[in-house]
Amino acid sequence: MTKIIEATQLTKEYKKTTVVNQINLSVGQGDIYGFLGPNGAGKTTTIRMLLGLIKPTKGDIKIFGKELASHRIDILKGIGSLVEYPSYYGNLTGFENLEAIRRLLRVEGNNRIKEILHTVGLLNAKDKLVKTYSLGMKQRLGIGIALLGSPKLLILDEPTNGLDPAGIQEIRELIKGLPSQFGITVMISSHLLSEVDQMANKVGIINRGNLIFQDHIEELRKKSSTKINIRVNNPRLAESIIKKEGLDVALTAKEELFINECEDGKIAYIVEQLMRQQLSIYRVYEEKRSLEDIFLELTSEAGGVS
Repeated sequence: MTKIIEATQLTKEYKKTTVVNQINLSVGQGDIYGFLGPNGAGKTTTIRMLLGLIKPTKGDIKIFGKELASHRIDILKGIGSLVEYPSYYGNLTGFENLEAIRRLLRVEGNNRIKEILHTVGLLNAKDKLVKTYSLGMKQRLGIGIALLGSPKLLILDEPTNGLDPAGIQEIRELIKGLPSQFGITVMISSHLLSEVDQMANKVGIINRGNLIFQDHIEELRKKSSTKINIRVNNPRLAESIIKKEGLDVALTAKEELFINECEDGKIAYIVEQLMRQQLSIYRVYEEKRSLEDIFLELTSEAGGVS
């Protein structure tokens, strides 16, 4: 797969504080890349470096296969972005806002604005003053402005921040359709794994400036697989019995046994073997970890949530 973004050992320091620490990012063509992390983790700083708004202290950035440092203007022509909050003229209509930006960008095509308004779901509100728009409508207008120049890459920083559930769903559905409909690669930052899980095919998790996970979303889901919890009167004997059956088993500090999810018949067989050894079985139950649990666990292990 062609790499659209490739950042190597990307670092940003302010005086003696390291905000982004030697991270390696890889975003492929057609990806919706979810860039996750708690507030203050370094997401916006990373995005500003990718957009050439601030210079890295160390590291290299390639976008579209070109070095950002030496091809900045060329690269930025192929990027649309919405960082933090959209900029707009409140006393102009949605159509007039897009027309003003179209002229600045020298985008050709009389129908381009109508196409954008249709894409972001604002065609029926094109003649309303933007200051009367809801927050969700303003976010969609901001994405529309970012799409105006027909970018190959769209970078969005917390686009659902502050929206109600209906607004979040609207933005989510809009973003999900961009790669298939227009061939646009999307990088979206968020502190909400539940939101990114419904949009992204690839995830990078940053915490306190360190990239602690980067892979396809399926790999993260595997970490949230079901486990079986068993409580008995002699957990160490039970552990040895289960190991003899060829299963991976973990004994926790609370002396509870965990084994990876397996077939009902196998669980019944394990319980039977424990009973044959005169063990008292107090409880057998499934424990499911959500993706949010995994996210919190990863960020906690990496130094706590800031």
